Formats: sequence, structure tokens, C-alpha cells
Amino acid sequence: MRVTGLTLGLFYLLTSTACSPAMLDRIAIDRVVRETLTQPDLAKACASGEALTHALAAGAPEKNPPLRALMFTESTAGMCSELRSREHVLESLRILKNNTTLGPERTAEVKDARYRADRLRAEAAARFERSWIHLETFYGPLGGDTCPRMKEKDEIVMVIGLVSGVLALIHDKGSGTTLGVPLDRINQVGRAAVCLDNHTWWYAPTALQAAAWAMVPGTGPEDVDPWAMLEEAATNGDRSGVRFARALQVQIAANSGREDVLASGIQAHARSLKEVHAPERWMLLDEYARLVSLYESDLLWTEAEGHRTPAFGELPSDSTAEVVDDPFGGDPFGADPFE
Repeated sequence: MRVTGLTLGLFYLLTSTACSPAMLDRIAIDRVVRETLTQPDLAKACASGEALTHALAAGAPEKNPPLRALMFTESTAGMCSELRSREHVLESLRILKNNTTLGPERTAEVKDARYRADRLRAEAAARFERSWIHLETFYGPLGGDTCPRMKEKDEIVMVIGLVSGVLALIHDKGSGTTLGVPLDRINQVGRAAVCLDNHTWWYAPTALQAAAWAMVPGTGPEDVDPWAMLEEAATNGDRSGVRFARALQVQIAANSGREDVLASGIQAHARSLKEVHAPERWMLLDEYARLVSLYESDLLWTEAEGHRTPAFGELPSDSTAEVVDDPFGGDPFGADPFE
């Protein structure tokens, strides 16, 4: 019988009393993680991560936990918090758009939705940060002059861990910097990404490096345009069927106020989904990338029309859509005007 899903995989791990932490880690990566990555059901994967983190930790001595397996479960658990926070942000925008006047009751609803979103982003940041910590604990400090030694089949652990490091920073800043994830994290991830092969990993390494330079102007080479570099990585990544680089471009453009890049990136992502199928072994990661871009599209549509994206790839028309006058000033990290 074929073992499928994180839950059955964990059953084998925890019922084997002879399993060492190293064996727990090895089985988790070779069986559980690889099986989960083939399933394009993000909600199911993240729920499994939430359920299994403590169980995995309990199956090994405290001083020698299965770090790479825990890195993956914390990362997928963080996606649960991320998905839930998005719903509350969209809820607040719908209230703002679909009410011509905001009385005290509706104002309170907007505030409550934003506060719930912030709490969930803080929860996501903490989970992604624990994933990053597990990665560095296992491989040592990342982003230095040397690359960590790892087997080719384990490079996916590094990919997911680096993404977790970036997401920890993004969600920490978005929730009020409760953790204090250093701003240099994005540059640290960019430097560590050069240890991975571009073609093998859907041009995500180049995208991470370009994103670091785009987010922190002046940190890259003077003769390199990070936005052009990010577009090239996204285009090449689209052809691979794992559109992580495209989703990163869309997210960074949204956070940087690059509306032109945001719009073209969303449309390119939608076209690629119609033209190139995701490889079966990476369907979960491509689905996560799709949801990242779809969320940014939903923000545009909700601000303009009061509802989500009707068809991914379509953008609200500038000639017919009236963008809501957001009392938050368009800055999700700004002060609450209703205080």
C-alpha cells in the first residue's frame, strides 16, 4: 500500500520506537514531504503542518530534534495563518468600499478585521521564523562566503527554508514588528540563494537575489537593474511550471508601490497557468505561488469594485473602477486613523 499524506507518514515515524532523530528526519523528507509537495491542496498541507509539529518534536530527544522535518511543518503551518489573515484584510476592504458612510459600528468592524489580520500575520511570522531557525540550526549561519554541504535531494529543504526566512520578515513588518526580524534578512536570503542552481529550482535563486536588491535599493551592483532581473527570472520560472519567481515579483511589486510591475506580473502569471502545467512533484509550491498572485489581484479588485477577482488575469478597468479612498492611506503598516 502506498503511503500518502503527512498523517500516515507521521504514523510510521512515531510508531517506530527504534527511530533515531536522524531517521525521523530522513523518513520525513523522503516520504512525507515529497508526497505532500505533489498535492495542490494548500489548506490540507498547512493543516497537517499545524497538527504534526508538536508530534514530530515529541518523537525525538529535546536536544536532538528532527530539524529539517520541523522546518517543513512550521513553514506549512505558517501558510495557514497567512491564508486566514488575507481573508480579514479583504473583509476590511469590502466594508470600506461597499458602505458610502462609515458609522461607529462599521468603523469598529473595519478595525476588528484589521486587528484580526495583524494577529494572524504575527502568528504566521512566528511560525516562518521558527522554520528559518530550524534551517540555520541544521546547516549553520547562511548567507556567508561558503555554501552549506547538502545532498542534491535535500536542496528542497533549503529552498523552502529560504522562502520561510523572507516570509517571516514580510509578515513581521506587516504585523507591527512584534518579533524584530532584521531587515537584513532579505539580503541574507539573497546571498544564500546563490548556493542553489537556477535551472533546477525554477529560477527562484535569482528571483530571491533580485528581490533583495529591489526591496533595499543600493544594495546591489550599480550596473544591475533588479526589476529587470526579477522579470527575467519570473519569465524563465513561468516556463518551468513552478511560478514561484513570478509570485515573488508580484508580491514585491505590491509592497514597493510598483503598480505597473504588479499589473503585468498578475497577467503574466495567469497566462502561464493556461500555457504550462505544473510538474506533478511540485504542484503544492506552484499552487502557493498562484494564491500569492491571486491575493494581490483580489486586493486590487476589492479596492476598486468591492469584490474579489472574477477571473484571474483580469484587472479592474481604470475607466470604470473607482478606487476606494482608504482611510489607512494605502499603507498596511501605517497608523490606524480610527484610534
